[in-house]
Amino acid sequence: MTTNERTGHKTKSSSEGFFSLVGSMASKLLGENTFAKSAIAAERVANGAHSSLDRPLDTGLALADFQLTKQSQLGYLIAVKDLMAVTFDQFTFMIEWAMGEQTPEIVNRAAGPGYHDYLRQVDDSQAFTAGYRTAVIHFVHAIAGEGGFIPEFENQLDDLSFEQTEWLVNDWFDHVDQYLHGIYPFQKLASTADGKIAKQLIDEYNFGFLSSYQFGDNSPILTHYEYRGPDFTDEVHLPAMMAGTLPEFQLTDAIHHFISVQVAGLFNLLLSVGLHAFYVKTLTRTNYDWLGLPLAGSVDAEKIMKAVVQNEATIIEKVGIPTSISAVAAALPILDLHGVATTRNPENQNYQRQFMVVLDNRHQPQINVLGEPMPVNYGVFDQLFFHLQEKLLQPIFVRYILVRNQALQYFREHGHFRDGYLPAFVISNPQSLTEYVGALAVIHVKHFESLMDRGMDDHTNLTVAGSLSSFNHLMRVDEQLSSLDPDYEHRPKQTKRVLYWLYQSQFAASLPASERVTI
Repeated sequence: MTTNERTGHKTKSSSEGFFSLVGSMASKLLGENTFAKSAIAAERVANGAHSSLDRPLDTGLALADFQLTKQSQLGYLIAVKDLMAVTFDQFTFMIEWAMGEQTPEIVNRAAGPGYHDYLRQVDDSQAFTAGYRTAVIHFVHAIAGEGGFIPEFENQLDDLSFEQTEWLVNDWFDHVDQYLHGIYPFQKLASTADGKIAKQLIDEYNFGFLSSYQFGDNSPILTHYEYRGPDFTDEVHLPAMMAGTLPEFQLTDAIHHFISVQVAGLFNLLLSVGLHAFYVKTLTRTNYDWLGLPLAGSVDAEKIMKAVVQNEATIIEKVGIPTSISAVAAALPILDLHGVATTRNPENQNYQRQFMVVLDNRHQPQINVLGEPMPVNYGVFDQLFFHLQEKLLQPIFVRYILVRNQALQYFREHGHFRDGYLPAFVISNPQSLTEYVGALAVIHVKHFESLMDRGMDDHTNLTVAGSLSSFNHLMRVDEQLSSLDPDYEHRPKQTKRVLYWLYQSQFAASLPASERVTI
């Protein structure tokens, strides 16, 4: 497939002006004053307005109280240092701690190594913990709270028009296909032969497609997210003997590092390889399960779009696409680059294991009380992953359903394709993923076009299969028909209904309504 040359030509988001206005007003109100930023953010948190969280966050220390307590200031700085290396599993427990859960297990899993090291040394552990936890609350709010990274990312996805979403999936697939074309993602790369591909996968993790992709007129959110909440780092005033050995990080640095390295790396690599794997495994010429996708009777594109959006979770389940981060990673051995030539840090580059289990500082799996590797609890990031996955798949489902329906309607009204003439919905040389999906829908329907002639012959000879169960039996025992699909018996019921509809298509008008199969 060729690369889409439509670079930078994107339709302006209808709500972009509204968000710009809100952002401008917020900037004028908040200014640069830390106290004002803290107070406004604390009020929002107290009101429980969180787009990605099911409960409100605690507010943490007020700035005035924070400024009075050196131990709290030290706790905040230690937290910022720890937050420069936060993990996804840790973040899930940080949410619980920030919401008020104080059990030892929650705190141990949420806090970083600096917390545990300093807690034994400080004079006032309660004040130290309060400062540390305040930084955690600010961090969680920045990522998943109102106006945070995840809600803003989801807003940008929701603001995309259907056309922009189609550009997104086609551009992304073209990008991945440049280096994974012909590569089978369900096995590990060879140790010596596939070094160049391994390098491309490492590059995808480090600075891949999504890091630079512009959603509508918005800047790439993974590299341009702007945190506007409180950051108490500049309000720390500790004696040199207390702060001299600590690196000079801002909370904002930790937030941007987590998004641009951890989140970007995971989403860039896993969604890129996952999209390629979906193409390799699911979008095949013999996967006739797709014929059974819903809404088979309409050729109204707008109606199909709305139906796909409303029913997409069910469609994804029927197609058999894994939807959690761990499940997708588990299906892709190609992500394990350990031992593959050109990898400089092999323990760091077993991305499959990294995405699936909690690792210690030596990049070895942490073991739970049952003696098993601890799975990563992605929490809100699983939700974001599925949201983005749904968005990518929408144009694919819509294109397939629309073209399948057009082909079915054409065959019912005109019979077979005529020599020298192809209807407009038939694309013989697809130039993008969604065009390929439309061509695949025609291939699937056309493969079974002989059912039209067979149905008409059986109707003429009074041997017609008068029910779906009779048709299913015919497809199993008739040598000519069973050769059309040796796996027919295992197809979804809705696929069988579509094929029975095709069988009836040339004589359906002569049947009473009660005997016509509906799709």
